[in-house]
Amino acid sequence: QQDSEQAEARSVELQSDLMRSAGEVQQAKQEFSQQQAEHLALQHDLTQAEAQLRAAEGLLAKSDLECYGLKDDIRYLQQNLKQVKDMNSSLKMSVETLQKQKTMIEEELQKTSQVLHEKMEALEAERMKLSAEQSASAQLQRSLRREQRRGRTAQALQAALRQRLEA
Repeated sequence: QQDSEQAEARSVELQSDLMRSAGEVQQAKQEFSQQQAEHLALQHDLTQAEAQLRAAEGLLAKSDLECYGLKDDIRYLQQNLKQVKDMNSSLKMSVETLQKQKTMIEEELQKTSQVLHEKMEALEAERMKLSAEQSASAQLQRSLRREQRRGRTAQALQAALRQRLEA
């Protein structure tokens, strides 16, 4: 019975671990979604910056007089574009890291689930074994009582036989 209680306590502990792991997975998913939203916003900024750069290059071709001012604008836009690309690259690495973490968490959750399943099966097997032992014990007790009754009957018959022989 103590083993059964220990197994039950361990099962509750494993279920608690499983719930905590599920919460961590949910939190990682939320963080991943937030990173994706930021990534999309930066991609939009990048597209806008590239469009502005193309427009500036077109104006440069039209006029030599505007050339110097436009070159400064282009340099500025290229610098911004580089910053956006650097941020985009950094975000891509962050997303990849989050995806790896998500995969690791999911694998750990799967392992934990498997261990819990195995523990539950072991607990069920132990419960069935205990039930069989209890059944066997009850059968032995019934057999013992039956044999005790037979023994008392045999003693009474022996005593009656002795009395007859003595008489």
